[in-house]
Amino acid sequence: MKPNYSNIFFKRLISVYQKDKSTFWYNLNSSFLSDQFSLSGIPNRLRLGIELMSLYLDFKKKSKEILNEFSAQRGINIGQWKSNRKSYMNDAFPVFIFLAIWMDEMQLHHITKKFDDIIKAGVLAVSGYGILDYNLDDNQSVQVEIITANALIAEFEHRCFSIFGFSETNATILHKMRMLFYDAEIKEKACRFKKNPYQSDKPENCGAKGANSVIPFMLCLSHLNKETLIDAYWKVFMCFGAAIQILDDWKDLDEDLEHGHYSFITIGFENEINSKNLKSISKALKSDITIISKTYNAGIQQINIAKSTLNGLNDSTLLNLVEMVEKKFRQFYRQELKYDNEKMI
Repeated sequence: MKPNYSNIFFKRLISVYQKDKSTFWYNLNSSFLSDQFSLSGIPNRLRLGIELMSLYLDFKKKSKEILNEFSAQRGINIGQWKSNRKSYMNDAFPVFIFLAIWMDEMQLHHITKKFDDIIKAGVLAVSGYGILDYNLDDNQSVQVEIITANALIAEFEHRCFSIFGFSETNATILHKMRMLFYDAEIKEKACRFKKNPYQSDKPENCGAKGANSVIPFMLCLSHLNKETLIDAYWKVFMCFGAAIQILDDWKDLDEDLEHGHYSFITIGFENEINSKNLKSISKALKSDITIISKTYNAGIQQINIAKSTLNGLNDSTLLNLVEMVEKKFRQFYRQELKYDNEKMI
């Protein structure tokens, strides 16, 4: 019989977290949101940092095993596909960490016993949605990858019902989050090479593409009989998700321009994009202090709204995750766009 990996993982994680909560969040931020792992600091920080890295390596190993098993059953090798971007799984690790801690603090012990299934479901979802997104953006999509992406998503949703139970409420929650994602993608793809789907006065709409990633969290709220808080929490996720999307838009700027995707960054530059060399417009945008300032201010505004809403919800655990995103956001502008944080909001 295979060992119940994730219950071991879950217990290790909670044990490390409870040793020193503030240092734990510091290490999670510095290790996984700064694009490089650092073990510098005081001995206690060093020790906890090593333990956190050990958890991360275990998570990577388990993720690979899950996708290999799914692949083997279908005679394919997802791990070798370019569309199965490793960066997506790396970005997912802090989210799994947050979810585990949040569930433990909410005393969802009957659900955390199934954390093995939560990891499996989450890995399938991250891979499935990532492969789908890549193929929808690429001008030469691969049919088997699109079909596989949908199979991965279907398996994720089936596992969600196995974990959280099937009910009309849970089915409605899953459908709502799924459709928020699909509607955002449909709108974006329908506007390719035509117009910008985003508006300067509504940066929060950038976060709608992350709706699929919060399905397990929303199902936890249902388990806690807190369905009335779903809209408030969705506002939080959409707002700080908008900041994450703005960062992704900067990172993917060249690729988006090539594929005809307009983003929050390119609002007002549609005519220039259609008439100029893409490399020149990309360079111009990355050096335009007005655009940089506008997008920075919009991202920080959304993060502040998320933080304010969480204060009202009295949710300090999710607040830690939002603050981690804020640090990464500020760091990116300072290091990659050479924008002085001291002169910002």
